[in-house]
Amino acid sequence: MKEIAKSTGERRRREYLALMGIQPCYAKVKFENARPSPVFSELLETGVREQAARRQENARPPTSERVESAEAAAPVEKPIREPVHKPVDIVRKPLRYLRLDDTLALLVEDAWDGPDNAECLDLLTNILKALGKSVDGGAMGEIAYLNRRSAEADAGQGALLEDLCRRDRCRNLLIFAFNGSELFPRVASSTADFARKIGEVSVRVTVTRGLREMLAFPDLKKFCWRDLQLLRARLR
Repeated sequence: MKEIAKSTGERRRREYLALMGIQPCYAKVKFENARPSPVFSELLETGVREQAARRQENARPPTSERVESAEAAAPVEKPIREPVHKPVDIVRKPLRYLRLDDTLALLVEDAWDGPDNAECLDLLTNILKALGKSVDGGAMGEIAYLNRRSAEADAGQGALLEDLCRRDRCRNLLIFAFNGSELFPRVASSTADFARKIGEVSVRVTVTRGLREMLAFPDLKKFCWRDLQLLRARLR
């Protein structure tokens, strides 16, 4: 019983060391006056059998199943695909175009789409009132795509701004957009009022903050008022 208990304890010790990643070291040289090590015949036989089975497994030629599994585990090289560079078209930003009268037309970004459209319309009404203009509460405007090259590129998606400007011939165009400066890449972003030829029509363009942007950050309204000063002077 005592030998069995020692054998079980030695097995547990080896299993614990194996789990910890520790390889036991056994002296191969007999030291003088050293205490004799106990002989665990059961563990010795088990170790010999495991080593013999491991040597046979390594010496065995690889079977077709092992080769197939190794090939399946190997990473498959994907064919290199050259990047496709499509020609970049001009900005295709949808806005609502709304003609107020012969002197002023509007381009408004997302003013009539969303849960806060009533607040956007109230803010727009107040701004136009300061300019001496008014807007119909039920007006929806027309979808316009700025800076398109041809009407064919806009088939079935609304009117071109160029066509609308040619049709209405308004002298001033007021744009409310979150980043309206990107619609005119040749104009400095700090410029809020400039002349522009859209198609065959020359108009004076005023770019200011988006309506939802000003609702979210009320301090931006003072910058909007600064942007509108030249337009306000022309409309008087």
